[in-house]
Amino acid sequence: MLIDSTTGTNPLTGAQGARDESPTTVGSPNEFLRLFIAQLANQNPLDPHDGAEFVAQLAQFTTVEQAAETNRRLEEILAGQMSVSNASLAGFVGKTGTVNADRITLSSRGEGIPSLAVDLPGAASAVTVTIRDAAGNQVKRIDLGPQEAGQASVAWDGAGDTGSPLPPGDYQIEVTATATDGSAITANATMTGLIQAIDFIDGFPRLRLGAVSAAPSDVLSIE
Repeated sequence: MLIDSTTGTNPLTGAQGARDESPTTVGSPNEFLRLFIAQLANQNPLDPHDGAEFVAQLAQFTTVEQAAETNRRLEEILAGQMSVSNASLAGFVGKTGTVNADRITLSSRGEGIPSLAVDLPGAASAVTVTIRDAAGNQVKRIDLGPQEAGQASVAWDGAGDTGSPLPPGDYQIEVTATATDGSAITANATMTGLIQAIDFIDGFPRLRLGAVSAAPSDVLSIE
């Protein structure tokens, strides 16, 4: 007698042994259970699987199911934490914030450029501020000349070297400072302005300071 274990009628269920084409997620408990049942239904009745092997597979199924439930719980906890964090950012609106300006995003939703400044740990014989676009191209160069230690203001209205306003997008602000002895000075660019709103872009919060959008992690101080 010829036994077809893949297309014949299953003696346990009375159903055809054809594959279930219903969509499932690979690695999910449902997928695991579907494969396990298919293994039971299509095993060779003349050479059935060992019972210990089935017990091990059931234990594995339980582990997969518990892992899926754990992931779901962690996602719920993360969503709750993000909601609390996002709600707390509302208290920043209407206050003056200073943010790290090494990398900024120009947006069309706000108006005006926050005050740009350079923090110098020591006196410098020359200070240059270079603004680059997302591709690394220079779009604005500002020479400040010699500067004393402390904070040096930078006059910038959001325009490029051509005098035209820069389009919305990501920009990098580089500061090059040279000490009187010719050595390099590490200096940082900052921006200070009124926090007008909290924007949520792709689910992530961004602080709107005029035409500049900054991440909460870039905040240096709130007044």
